[in-house]
Amino acid sequence: IGSTVYAPCGTYRLSQTLKLNKRSMILKGGGGGIGGCTRLKIDAGVSGLLITATGTSPVSYGLWAEIRELNVLAAGKTTTAVGIGMTRSGRVRNVYVDGFATDGIYIQGPITDAAIVDPALDDLNGSQLFREDDHTVNDGWGGANMWSLQDVIVQSNGRDGLHAVGGDSNDGYVENCIFNANVRFGIFDQTQIATTYVNTLAELNTYGGVRLVVGIVKYLFIGGNITEGNG
Repeated sequence: IGSTVYAPCGTYRLSQTLKLNKRSMILKGGGGGIGGCTRLKIDAGVSGLLITATGTSPVSYGLWAEIRELNVLAAGKTTTAVGIGMTRSGRVRNVYVDGFATDGIYIQGPITDAAIVDPALDDLNGSQLFREDDHTVNDGWGGANMWSLQDVIVQSNGRDGLHAVGGDSNDGYVENCIFNANVRFGIFDQTQIATTYVNTLAELNTYGGVRLVVGIVKYLFIGGNITEGNG
C-alpha cells in the first residue's frame, strides 16, 4: 500500500502489460509530455499500463493508484492494445500516450461479466474490452469511479483518445488535456454521472471531437474547452 516505483529518465521496453494493483501505488517517471525523458516503449499488440485488481482483498486493489511524469508509446498498432487502462479509480498526470491499436486511455467501470468483444463496437450494449478475471465486477469497491486525468496528451491511436464506459466510471475529471489525431473520436464518453472537462482540446480526430452517449442519469460540466478540425 502506498509504494512508489520510480523510473529515471531513459527508454524502457515492456513486453507485457504493467499492472498497478496495490492501493495508492505510484508509478513515477523523470518527465512526461512531448519530449519527456522517461519513455515506456510497449511491444506491438500489448496494452501498456493497467490500474486494476488482482485479488479479493481491498489491499490488492489498485484504488487511487497513480501514473505520472512519463510517456507511454506503442511500437505498433496490432490487436486490441490500449495505452493506459483503468478498471479501478486512478489518476494520470503529465503523461503522453501515442500510437496504440485501439484507445489511448480506456476506462472501464463494471457493467457485466462479458468476455472480450470486438473493439470496433461502440460499447452501447455494455461490452467491455478487458476480461473480468481480476475481481473488478460487482465486488462492492466502486469500480473506476472518481478517475482523473490532468496535463495529459493522447494522440495517433487507432480508436479513441479517451474511451470511458460503464455504470461505475462516474465522477471523472479531465483538466488541461489534449486528444489529438485519433482515428475515431477524441473523447468517447458513455459514463452515467458527472464527468467534468476543464480546458480540454479535441483536435483533428477523424470521426469527431467528442461523442457523448447519454445514460439514464448524465450530468456533464464543461468549461473552457475547444474542439476544432475534427471529422
